[in-house]
Amino acid sequence: MAWFDRYVGHAYIDEVNGVKCVFMTGGDCYALRCATLHQGTFDVSDQRARDVVDKFILHHSVVMRFHNVRRGKKLVIDLTTFCLDIAAGVESWEAEVMRDADDRRRSRIASLLPLHLPDVGYGNVVVATVGNLFK
Repeated sequence: MAWFDRYVGHAYIDEVNGVKCVFMTGGDCYALRCATLHQGTFDVSDQRARDVVDKFILHHSVVMRFHNVRRGKKLVIDLTTFCLDIAAGVESWEAEVMRDADDRRRSRIASLLPLHLPDVGYGNVVVATVGNLFK
């Protein structure tokens, strides 16, 4: 929750008519994670971690984009935008970790990072960028 608030949360805060509006918090994101993984739903109303959202409506369309649209305690988020926001948060977190003075911490974290780098092989599995799949 704290990670989301620190590295991604800014993308889910806006000013509406001069009033700060929080669309999603780290607690809401964690509640969404729990609801989808454990219950197979986007309804987070019974999740203790939630803050401002009761239900998520995940949306994806190449024609019309809806993102951070709130109706009461329901929040519409564009799935692609949400994933890109999380990825940008990981990149910010990675840059911060790589500046860390603790070499042991940096090397432990760095061992996780190849999972999101292009064309990395793990035994018979190769993680490749989409562009490289067709070469």
